Amino acid sequence: MKKITALALALLIILSALTLTACGGNKSGGEASNNTNKEASVYETVAKAIENTLNAKSYDADIDTLLKTDLMGSKSENSADVNIKAAALDTDKPKALAIGKRIMEGYTSDLNEYFDGEWRYFGNAEQGTYKTQCTFAEYAKEVGNPQSIVTALPEALFGNAQSKKNDDGSLTVTLTADEATVESLYKDVVTAIVYNVCGEDLTQVTTKNGTIVVTVADGYVKEYKVSFVSEITAGSDKVTYDSANSVTFISCGKDITVTAPANLDNYYEMDQY
Repeated sequence: MKKITALALALLIILSALTLTACGGNKSGGEASNNTNKEASVYETVAKAIENTLNAKSYDADIDTLLKTDLMGSKSENSADVNIKAAALDTDKPKALAIGKRIMEGYTSDLNEYFDGEWRYFGNAEQGTYKTQCTFAEYAKEVGNPQSIVTALPEALFGNAQSKKNDDGSLTVTLTADEATVESLYKDVVTAIVYNVCGEDLTQVTTKNGTIVVTVADGYVKEYKVSFVSEITAGSDKVTYDSANSVTFISCGKDITVTAPANLDNYYEMDQY
């Protein structure tokens, strides 16, 4: 009887040890699983989408820009509404087509510009059609491009982020940026805006109300908006620039057909523009 009792106790101890080991194993497995399935942070999600977008081989995007100027009480607005299609950006012969409208100092002009990897084609039937050799970077700077708006963002900027999950599954993040951040991320944009008044010396400029709103979906940027106000004050004189730029991607990273305008052979060659 004692042998049976001892054997039963031994079996009970072994079973208890196995149970504890199994429970411990499940816990470790659960923790590993949780670590593996851990959701990316808002910053990581947005940063990856921006990286994918900036490295995309193609895009179809609508770009809207608006600059309101108050020059010592004299007010004006300049704006642009342009659709840009670009393909083969991962090659040395990218193609692009920009179509839209610009309003400069109250004058509205149509924009229809094509790039074939080496030549920029522009103009219209009324004022003449022209072509000139340039790089894609030069073409993009002339007509506008998403990269002038979409830029990599520092993680520190997300400390005050407001994020919202939308009904379509996309994620919208709103960020506020101080003067130093805006002038660092968008130095070229700010400089171009204030250049006529103070050149490249941004110490004369106060940049405020910096806001960046990014919507991401399926690993890419869906919409990106940036706005800020730049002020230059000298005594009682003040110049204010209210800038708002946005890009909305119709598609990004997918196959896109860029259709060239007709009669390219009839474009007049220019040495420079």
